[in-house]
Amino acid sequence: MKIDLLDLLKSCKVFSSLDDAILIKLLGKFKKIYLNRNKILFRQGELSDSLFLLVSGKIAVFITTEKNETLLINEVLPGSIIGELTALSREPRSTTAKAVKRTILLQLSSEDFVEICKQFNSVSLEVINTTLRHSRDIIKLMSDKGSIKKHIAIIPANNKIDLKIFHESILKHKNNCQDVVFLYDSEENPINVKNLSELHHYIDQLDRENKTVVYVINSYHSALSTICFGYERVDMIYVVGTDDSDPMLSLETRKKIDSNKYKIKPELILLHANIQGFPKHTIKWLKLINFNLHHHIRIVNENDWQRLLRFITGNAVGVVFGGGGLRCWAHLGALRALMKLNIPIDAIGGSSAGAIVAAYYAMRQSLQDPLDLRELSKLTRQSISLKNLTWPSASLFNGKHYTQKLQEIFKKVRIENLWIPCFCISTNLAKNKQIISRKGSLWKIIRSSTAVPLVLPPVVIKGQLYIDGGLLNNLPVDIMKKMLLNRGKVIAIELTRANEDINYYKFPTILPFFMTMLAKFKLINKDFKFPYLIDTFLKSLLAGSSAKQEENAALADVLIAPDLSKFSFLGVSKSDEDQLIKIGYKEAFKQIKKSSLYKNKYYEK
Repeated sequence: MKIDLLDLLKSCKVFSSLDDAILIKLLGKFKKIYLNRNKILFRQGELSDSLFLLVSGKIAVFITTEKNETLLINEVLPGSIIGELTALSREPRSTTAKAVKRTILLQLSSEDFVEICKQFNSVSLEVINTTLRHSRDIIKLMSDKGSIKKHIAIIPANNKIDLKIFHESILKHKNNCQDVVFLYDSEENPINVKNLSELHHYIDQLDRENKTVVYVINSYHSALSTICFGYERVDMIYVVGTDDSDPMLSLETRKKIDSNKYKIKPELILLHANIQGFPKHTIKWLKLINFNLHHHIRIVNENDWQRLLRFITGNAVGVVFGGGGLRCWAHLGALRALMKLNIPIDAIGGSSAGAIVAAYYAMRQSLQDPLDLRELSKLTRQSISLKNLTWPSASLFNGKHYTQKLQEIFKKVRIENLWIPCFCISTNLAKNKQIISRKGSLWKIIRSSTAVPLVLPPVVIKGQLYIDGGLLNNLPVDIMKKMLLNRGKVIAIELTRANEDINYYKFPTILPFFMTMLAKFKLINKDFKFPYLIDTFLKSLLAGSSAKQEENAALADVLIAPDLSKFSFLGVSKSDEDQLIKIGYKEAFKQIKKSSLYKNKYYEK
């Protein structure tokens, strides 16, 4: 569709007061530019020499805080101006702008814009109004999102929990965390200060040095507790329980959690002396209160303590796996690249086929000889064969062998009992919304997330139908961002990047049964070219979530999006699997080495 640039300029609030003759003259001063998906328009801190009018596409605008947090503050749609204030003041850009999809813009130089503002006060006034609106949005965003938590309270779930072991263990593993100070006050180990005032001034000094202060509170009657809670310093609470204690919260602990001073939901830390198998009673703890996240820590496990420290210091790494059928073998290649480059995985999640890989890794934390996945891949291909056809009441195929293999792989493991935080996305048809599963039977959660309509029967949970999560959120970066609460970076692996279909198809609009069958077997109309039916169906299903996927891709700190256009969704052979692993590995290796995650001191082993 041809876009009338004059009408577009007239619809822009900044220039809406100008008459047509002036706008036509102004149009001649604009320069048209093109941006491909994920390309940067400008970066925060760069000197400004122009503004931009968005013609088509979409631009995501980010701000990076002093604490190196990247926050999405706006998504710019066609007809909007970008960078008008800095173009007028010729100061450094206050934000970073990146194309979410292929984008066309008109660029106007600062000199020309300043001249227009001098001639027409209405333009200058609208720039001021726009700036005020943007400022209010940023203030609200910063208020809602918060920043990395600098005052963290570690409190016992109840009076039977002694935090001495916790304190000793975390100190032993904090070698890379020089910016964190742990304060622990007990009768055996009192803080070396004379009074509350001196302790108060000491913590003020730590603030000035930009240290993260962790208050390990063993008693609510200690001086440290008085400073922590009495002065309203704490902005994040972790509640500590143990695997061998009764799941309960003391009245005092509940009072600390329920206080409206704390904007962020508390998180649970469960300490485990036994490292065999999986945790067993997590769900009882999670029913006590609405925790944002829970962390399983094996007392003798170095990796578990390092993971917790990365959350505390704001250096956690969350990995998100997108859906894409059997193209998901590229996910395994990406995982191997992360392991090769010593990038930790502190939280993991996925949708559809990505949910399988996320859960498989979270359960095993290894990718050695994934024979179970080879068998599952084979059964997935066979699930759409004629021998698996069923009466079309809820699906065309019965899903029997695929479901049984999921049950065999994941057994009776529950998702909340995995050693690292994990989530999977499915779609609830009754409520027409995405479901974020972080509790429950792992195999059933994955079966729900991968229930492609017509290909596999929906999963019935409490009388409602659950189907493939990719229909509403095929790359759930936004969910991972909410889980991390600005405490780290998100890596996203996308399998369905929009690639042009280079195939040339030929067949009539009406397809009689026998004619089509004979044409498929090349007995007649040998020049007919049909698409692969399942791929066409899956692409059609995912088209509805493509806008959401593009937005989430822009949110990722590192996006790994290999070109997999030549691979089918389900028609993937054994040799294709190995090739997909290699492609995923190569693309992930390249993107990680270009990112700030590479050679980060917090990820060194």
